[in-house]
Amino acid sequence: MFMPYRKFPPDVGNFYHIFNRSIGRQSIFTCYRDYQRALETLNFYSFAKTPQRFSYFNKLTLPEKIKFLESLKQNSGRQVDTLAFCFMPNHIHFAFKEIRENGIATFMRKFQNSYAKYFNIKYERAGALFQSMFRVERILDEENLGHVIQYIHSNPIKSGIVKTEKDLEHYEWSSLVDYLGKRNLSFLNKISNKPIPTPGVQYLP
Repeated sequence: MFMPYRKFPPDVGNFYHIFNRSIGRQSIFTCYRDYQRALETLNFYSFAKTPQRFSYFNKLTLPEKIKFLESLKQNSGRQVDTLAFCFMPNHIHFAFKEIRENGIATFMRKFQNSYAKYFNIKYERAGALFQSMFRVERILDEENLGHVIQYIHSNPIKSGIVKTEKDLEHYEWSSLVDYLGKRNLSFLNKISNKPIPTPGVQYLP
């Protein structure tokens, strides 16, 4: 089921698997900096109220960025609860909990618009980068949530981006490294039963 931003069901308290890919399946991440930009944008727009755009925030010095983010933590709650993510060369996956009405839809609009603007300027292109409709799958319970997170984390090995499970454990553009204790992103809310990736796992909606 594909749903435009404006019709995303609020359903606060429910879990969702969000997926979108690029127009024509073109690459949307071509280097380390692209992935890092997406990760920073994810953190920034997961906050409910951002007084400035990410492009303004990105021009700040490191101490100013830290101060800005601390201010957001104190004065603005998150608009999405991020449980898992994975950035792939031509598509993105998220597992979110809706914690504010229209929080996920608002996040997706801001995240995709911000990253597309960055990408278009950097690579001197014009037009849409992501498909206009992102895919939404409601996750019915926490057991199914574990399967979805396994599916998200397994994407790099299933797609051939990495070759072995050991390589998968070091794929830093996925929240798996956080679940394995190798990193601790502040915006990630890991579920208690840590899902370990299984190559070839099939997600059953």
